[in-house]
Amino acid sequence: YLPFLFVRATVGDTAARPIAGVFWESPDIFVLPGVKPQDAPPLPPNLGGTAQASADNTVYAHVWNLGQAPAYGAFVEFYWFDPALGFKEGEQHLIGFDWVDLGPRGGFGSHKVVKCPVSWPAQYVNGGHECLVVRISQPVADPLSSPAWDASQNRHIGQRNIHVMSAAEAAAKPTLGIKVGPLYDQAAQVGVARAQTATMPWLHLVTNDRAKLLGTGVPTGDVGIT
Repeated sequence: YLPFLFVRATVGDTAARPIAGVFWESPDIFVLPGVKPQDAPPLPPNLGGTAQASADNTVYAHVWNLGQAPAYGAFVEFYWFDPALGFKEGEQHLIGFDWVDLGPRGGFGSHKVVKCPVSWPAQYVNGGHECLVVRISQPVADPLSSPAWDASQNRHIGQRNIHVMSAAEAAAKPTLGIKVGPLYDQAAQVGVARAQTATMPWLHLVTNDRAKLLGTGVPTGDVGIT
C-alpha cells in the first residue's frame, strides 16, 4: 500500500525495468514551441517534440501512479541534457519543477499531465539535438531511486530526444532537412522500406490523436522520401 510513480518509456509501458530496447522516445514528454507557460493551455494541444531556439517553450509531462496508495505532493522535475550515451550528475540543466497529487491505481486522478511552470529558452546547439528528462518522486512514500539519470533502468525517469528549430527553420516553411550519419551532418546512406504503421506507435505524433495512426501504403509501386 504505497505509491508507485513512473514515467512511461513506450506506449504500453507498465514500469518494468530495465528496458532493453528504445527508451529515449517517451510518449509522456511534450513541448509546445514558442509559447510561455503562463500563456500555454493546461494540456498540450498536440504531442509535439520540437522546440524553438531563442524563444519561450513550454514543457509538459504525463506522470503516473500505479500504486494502491495516493501520492500527495509528488515532485516533478524538468531538465534538458546535451546528447550523450549516458547522463552523469552535473551535466543536467534544470528547466523547472512542480508538485502534483495523484490518486491510487485505477482511481480518479491516478495519472495527470503536469505543465512546467518555467519557460525553457532553448538554444540551438548540437545541431538542434537535445534530450528532455523528467523525474517524478515522492520524498517519503516513493523517493527517487538510482541510477539518478538513467531512464532505461529507473521508472522514476522519462527521456525524450527532441529537435530544436533554429531561427531560420522556425521562419521557413515546416520542412526539415534529414541530417543523418554519426552523429549528424556526416555522409550516410538512407534506405527506404515499406512497413506496417501498426508497429510504429510514435506515428501518433503525426496524427496528434492517440486513437489514430496513419494507414500503411499499398504493397505495390515505388517507395521514397518526400
